[in-house]
Amino acid sequence: MPSRSRPPAVAAPADAALLLARGLAQMRADLDAGGAAFRDVLDLADARDDQRLVAASALLVVIGIADVDYAGFEHAVATVGATQAALDDIEVPDHRLVADAGTLVAAWYHAADDPQVPTRAADLVRALRDERLDPALRCIAGMVAIAG
Repeated sequence: MPSRSRPPAVAAPADAALLLARGLAQMRADLDAGGAAFRDVLDLADARDDQRLVAASALLVVIGIADVDYAGFEHAVATVGATQAALDDIEVPDHRLVADAGTLVAAWYHAADDPQVPTRAADLVRALRDERLDPALRCIAGMVAIAG
């Protein structure tokens, strides 16, 4: 007689909710730490424009996801505007994706009805097809593109 195996135990809804709450709290802490690190890069006097562009873009994306701490938002938008010419200098594809996402957030801030916003969002969506990019960054950039 064949043995019957039991299906794996499924977490009770209360347990699942607790796990989700803990995961979201950890994500929030990680986002806060990331935001602080990106602000530190922006404060470095000797940072290259491409580094500042990536850091400012990442900070804009973090602030958009965390949606609570707007410290440094306007400074990051100004940095993206001032360093956008360095976009072509970014050699690491993951960094370029972050910079593209951040420039989209900065464009919304200036004018959500700017005709370049949908174009930038479409460009970002096309970039998501590159399977060499980090999956988490692709997910985050996709959320930014959808919001645009």
